[in-house]
Amino acid sequence: MLGDDTTRDRLWRTAASQRGYFTAAQALKAGYSYQAQHFHVGRRNWIRIDRGIYRFREYLDLPSTDTDHLVRWSLWSRDQAVVSHTTALAVHDLGIANPAEIHLTVPPSFRANDSAVVLHRATLGAADIEQHEGFKVTTPLRAITGERGGRG
Repeated sequence: MLGDDTTRDRLWRTAASQRGYFTAAQALKAGYSYQAQHFHVGRRNWIRIDRGIYRFREYLDLPSTDTDHLVRWSLWSRDQAVVSHTTALAVHDLGIANPAEIHLTVPPSFRANDSAVVLHRATLGAADIEQHEGFKVTTPLRAITGERGGRG
């Protein structure tokens, strides 16, 4: 019936803006209990990407983009990370098409760590950041002129 808003509809709208990815917290907010989340993962309706990060199965059949995996890292960081350095250059088609490492700039107080990413700690201003579908990235100018520091 038109106007009915199901739990799945609410979560799908969130995930659609994030290339099909969503967090357990977003699923909970949409109305899925943790027990229901476990059920959907068990039935493979949702694909577990990482601890507390999922993707709708249907997105596996859709054409992907070179930046889909960056949404995952944005969710991992609780939307604190900004794609930066050589990874940002690739997003802007200004560098290596698929850099070997994923570079993220996070606030100095950020404490999570993962060996799959290179973290740079800095406070970025709004003028240094652009929003892409499901993740933030530094502007081309910031990516070119930004710090070239190592792992944080």
